[in-house]
Amino acid sequence: MIRVLLISLCFSLCFSRSIVGYGGTFSDMLINEATKSFESSTGNRVEYKSIGSLGAIKQLMLKKSDFAVSDINSTYENCITKPLLSGNIAISYNLDGVSKLNLTPEIISMIYQGEIKFWDDDLIKKANPDLELVHEKINIFHRYDGSGTTLNFTKFLQQNSNSWMLGFGEYMDFKVGVGKKGGPELAKFIDKTPNSIGYVGYLDANATGLKNANIVINGKIYSPEDESYPLKNYTYFIYPEGNKNSEKFLKFIYDNVDTFTSSKFFNF
Repeated sequence: MIRVLLISLCFSLCFSRSIVGYGGTFSDMLINEATKSFESSTGNRVEYKSIGSLGAIKQLMLKKSDFAVSDINSTYENCITKPLLSGNIAISYNLDGVSKLNLTPEIISMIYQGEIKFWDDDLIKKANPDLELVHEKINIFHRYDGSGTTLNFTKFLQQNSNSWMLGFGEYMDFKVGVGKKGGPELAKFIDKTPNSIGYVGYLDANATGLKNANIVINGKIYSPEDESYPLKNYTYFIYPEGNKNSEKFLKFIYDNVDTFTSSKFFNF
C-alpha cells in the first residue's frame, strides 16, 4: 500500500507544474479567483502576482513568466494576444455629504491639470446645481506605476476633452496630486483622504465602498454601473507561442468565468 501511494505521489508531482504569470491590478480579483479554481480542478498551480500592466509585459519579454494579463494592447514578438475582458474605470471621490456627483470630461481634465483646485469651482457647481459644494482643496490621486488604467483614462480625456493637453500613456507626469501603486492601494487612499478624487477600476472602487461620479457627455449622464458607461479598460491575456499550459489556463477562464464572483463587474 505504501509503495502504491509513493508511486501515485511521484506521478502527481511529475505531471503537475506551476504556471507563472504577472498582471495589472485592474483584473486582479478575477485572476486570483481563476488561479484557485484552476489548481483545484486540474492540480496545476498558477503563481500569479499583480505588479502593473507594463511590469507584467516586461516579465514576459524577459522570459520570466508563462503569461501576462495586461491592459496594454500591442504586438509582442513570438507571443499571442487574446482579448480577456473589459470593465469600467470609476472616477471615485471622498466628499462629505455628497452622494451623487456629476463631472464632465472637461472638468476631470482641468482637475488633473491643476486648473480646477477647489470643489466649489464654478464649473463643478454648474454641473451640480443642486449641491452645496464646500470650498476645500481637491486632493488628487493617480497611479505612478506603468498602468493600463492610466493609459485608458488619459486616452478617454484625449478623445473627449478639448482642455486635455497632456497626451496619453501608461506613465503620466500629471504635475499635480499624489501617485500610488496599483488600483487597490489608490482606492484605499481615496477612502481615507477627505475631499479626494482618483480613477480606479470599478471593482476596486466597489470593494472599498467608494462613491463614484457620473460622467456627463453632451448632456447625457452615464453611471459607472451602466454597460454604456464610456470610460473603460480593456484587458488582454498574452502568452508565448506554443505555451500549452497558458493556453489551457486561458481556456479554463473562458469556460468557467460565470463561476467567479467578481465576473459581474466585467464584460467578456
